[in-house]
Amino acid sequence: MKSIIKHSIGFLEICKKLKQAEVKKKDIANVLDIPAPVLSSLLKTVLPSISRINTNLSGEEIEASISEAFLLVNNLSRTKIEKRLPDDIIKLTGLLENNDFKRNEKLDYLAFLRKQAELSFNYISKNFQGIYYFYYLSSDSDQLKGDPFMIKPNSVEKFIDVYKGNQQSSVTYFGMALLNNNHTISMHLAENHESPEEYMHLLVSLPFLRSVEYLRGVFSSLNFARQPIARKVILQKVSDQCDFDHFNLLPVKRFSSENRIEILEIERYLMSDDSKIECFALNKPTFNFSDLDDENKLRNELSLGSNI
Repeated sequence: MKSIIKHSIGFLEICKKLKQAEVKKKDIANVLDIPAPVLSSLLKTVLPSISRINTNLSGEEIEASISEAFLLVNNLSRTKIEKRLPDDIIKLTGLLENNDFKRNEKLDYLAFLRKQAELSFNYISKNFQGIYYFYYLSSDSDQLKGDPFMIKPNSVEKFIDVYKGNQQSSVTYFGMALLNNNHTISMHLAENHESPEEYMHLLVSLPFLRSVEYLRGVFSSLNFARQPIARKVILQKVSDQCDFDHFNLLPVKRFSSENRIEILEIERYLMSDDSKIECFALNKPTFNFSDLDDENKLRNELSLGSNI
């Protein structure tokens, strides 16, 4: 008889911890394979009454109190509940451990990002803050584009904020920069005022010299068909100062084949055959490996067409 009191206390304690871990009652009921109303009756009425029974009472008094607790709820079998409580506690302990792992894993990752952002702050601020032009090859043509870009320290949050596009741009992105093993800066940006958000990931190689005219790297995003595309990019420095008034006055640059870019070295670098890697959406995909050959044929056809 005393074992059911012990198990009732254990069951209630593990359920309390699960509630603190923000596990829902319906998930607990699913794990235990019992209806939610049954679980609710156990937690609110039956098991609390049993857990409060004084174990110093006589055997008859304890038995009467247990029976009285089950009489408080209709259609609840004492025999079944008493038999399954030990196994249920084991199941719920596993649920709590698994939930804690997932929760701590997420917290650890967020803590890592914040720590990395703080470690990156001084180094990037000192050497690479400023206003740039972000030169890249368009995904839908061979047109070169130049967008205003800013790497700006956020002294309040101790983050490095990054901005692609300004008030002159039709699309703007905002994100953060992290130092990646002292050899690259990793930037993660999301499109402003867009739902669901579109993301861009930029990796920029860091030079050995600290004062340079440009940075080079690769960025990945989506093309107009919402397919992944990766392109080479050049960040040409315009100013060491992070001034929004100056930044917002910078024009968006677009260069056609007739309109030569001001810096020919950038044009030659970005217009090379290996400047971008792009996935194409097929009109009638079969969703088997033959699609890969079809995509390569489409890529070759588009490449030949652009060279005509």
